[in-house]
Amino acid sequence: MSTRAAPSPPLAASAEQAKLAQLAARLSIAAAILLICIKGGVYSVAQSASLFASLIDSGLDLAASILTLIAVRFAAKPPDDNHGFGHGKAEAMAGLFQSGLVFAGGLACAIDAIQHAITPQDLARLDWALGAMLASILITGLLVAAQTLILRRINSLAIAGDRAHYLTDFLSNGAALIGLGLAAIGFGWADPLAGLAVGLGLIWTAIGLGRETIDHLMDHEMAEADRARIFEIVRAETGVIAARRLRTRLSGPDQHIDLIVALDPTASLQQADAILGALTERLQAAFPRADIALAPAPATAADVAAG
Repeated sequence: MSTRAAPSPPLAASAEQAKLAQLAARLSIAAAILLICIKGGVYSVAQSASLFASLIDSGLDLAASILTLIAVRFAAKPPDDNHGFGHGKAEAMAGLFQSGLVFAGGLACAIDAIQHAITPQDLARLDWALGAMLASILITGLLVAAQTLILRRINSLAIAGDRAHYLTDFLSNGAALIGLGLAAIGFGWADPLAGLAVGLGLIWTAIGLGRETIDHLMDHEMAEADRARIFEIVRAETGVIAARRLRTRLSGPDQHIDLIVALDPTASLQQADAILGALTERLQAAFPRADIALAPAPATAADVAAG
């Protein structure tokens, strides 16, 4: 006999989280378009390596944000006949693609910066370039703040990845601003150096994001603290002797919890069903987005000794 929690979270809560995720993605798209327009316009007159790197970064952010919007909308779809565990892994797939984009962009920035260092170019309209970087820092900072507030209410790998892009963009804008400022006072080498720093930062971010998304796709276990919390809740439930073979995995914003619960072998079928039902409710309260499957088994002497 086994018991499975009803689809979770409640439809109203799930719909609200989906709306927040899509709002975050739309804000990202709007910010990326505005940043591309500002940086692209200024770069056309100020051939700066650091500005080019920042422009590439914003272009990648736009592509990633569009992908994020598609992913969070798809991940919000409820389970169906062909996807019994839901569609949450769409976020991880999007994150893996995003990491590839960011890596390629970082490589392009690094190569362009090296070329500028080998063959220096006269920089024009540095005042415009500095103004563009200041505006970019302001816009990106506001966006990252909004994404942070939204992530406090929802658990979305795609939005977290998108926020990581823009946080890197915020830092890259700062690096570009420093490079341009130094170039403006005569240190021309600072501009390609800043572009190289941005490129290497993008590559580092891509590697970290890629590792995280691969963990999700490979059914990595939930965090150790969450697993310990599960065992704590299970063992505190009246009628439960022990817990065996806890298996968990992440699927975008959702978790899956699979556990064998050792019960008193003298418990009736009705008693076992009541215990499992109460335990499922407690676990669901602690992990609202979890899909929970509990299987009962008669406790052994080893279970009693361990408990």
